[in-house]
Amino acid sequence: MSALPSLSQDRSPRGDTPQSIVKRNGVPPPFDANKIRSAIARAGKATGEFDDEEANRLPIEAIEVVAHRFAKQTPHIEPVQDIVEQALISADYFAAARAHVVYREKHDPLRRDRKTVVDIADSINEYLERTDWRVNANAVHRPQLVARRADSRSTGLGFIHARRGAP
Repeated sequence: MSALPSLSQDRSPRGDTPQSIVKRNGVPPPFDANKIRSAIARAGKATGEFDDEEANRLPIEAIEVVAHRFAKQTPHIEPVQDIVEQALISADYFAAARAHVVYREKHDPLRRDRKTVVDIADSINEYLERTDWRVNANAVHRPQLVARRADSRSTGLGFIHARRGAP
């Protein structure tokens, strides 16, 4: 990696950047200005539109906007990513802005898929531990129901009761 100066909350001209940020899963980790710099640098590198010097300048402007717009608030990740996109557009780096948008769009289904996998695993564990009320409501406790339960949970159709004699 290049020897670029790291951004910190002190480098923001206003000095009042948010203390934390709310991720999509609701977890509020500390606000890290270096993540904005990294996103901008990756977009620039992907398109070849600007160099490391510009990749260090643009985040400072984006962080100023974040500090101003979210003074004494904890922003969600999406509006901060929108500010990064706007910073790229206002600097006339349209291809980099598009690369940033495409990256966000491609990662959205991946996040949903990870959540589905977790939901299915939780559903199976609930079934096996019999903490799910539907297990006790169903008179027939057969292993085949685990797969049906997981399948129904992933498709959002709800619990499918097994018919007697069904595989």
